[in-house]
Amino acid sequence: RDVDIKQQVTAALEMVGMKDFASRPATDLSGGQQQRVALARSYACRPKVILLDEPLSNLDARLRTRMREEMKELQQQFEASTLYVTHDQEEAMAMSNRVIVMREGHIEQEGPPLEIYNQPRSRFVADFIGAANIITGTLAGPVGAAPVLDVGGGIALRCAPRNQAPAPGPDGKHAVAVRSVYAELGTRPAQDAVNQWPATIERRILLGDIVTYFVRWPGGLIRVHGFPGALLEEGASVFLTISPERAILVDGNM
Repeated sequence: RDVDIKQQVTAALEMVGMKDFASRPATDLSGGQQQRVALARSYACRPKVILLDEPLSNLDARLRTRMREEMKELQQQFEASTLYVTHDQEEAMAMSNRVIVMREGHIEQEGPPLEIYNQPRSRFVADFIGAANIITGTLAGPVGAAPVLDVGGGIALRCAPRNQAPAPGPDGKHAVAVRSVYAELGTRPAQDAVNQWPATIERRILLGDIVTYFVRWPGGLIRVHGFPGALLEEGASVFLTISPERAILVDGNM
């Protein structure tokens, strides 16, 4: 009925914050507003399956975050299966209960968001999803319950267990991915730490909720994410700790 259709349209426009623009021609709307109307149109008919291709790309950062949260609620409310295409890794992680990472038309890895983040299979996935440090070296012995990567200079990086050896990179070296949020810095050495080295903070960048430190350690330069509550100074001598379970052996091919 016309009344039901009008109610659905009004509800959809209200959902995307465009109810007050209902009578305005689409040509009089900004690009971001037009995109919000397109989202409202998609949800107005209560579909069972939705294809969204970069739906938030023209929105500003604040509105994008808000729309992402509301779209997630709508997915659950309408129980609509959604194929969400995006190059924004945050959107992929926030919107999905299953992520497919594609590369040149082929599936690189598929799984729940947290699995993709914590257990990337390849250097490409580790680089594409989240901030990761890639440490290269030579496997010292067979993989198994306690694989070790020889980084050079006498550095042995103990890694998370892996059933079989990953493929090396074009240079013949193996690669380990360490998420920036999982590397730890301290002003004193931690007791019983397995992977720990002296290091120096070369640079820091304050990004609001987090601080990115660029840290020089015997294996090169590594990025570490911390919180702004207890800032470490540039030039400070620190200790870098990487838990073995956070050092993930990945296929080295890019």
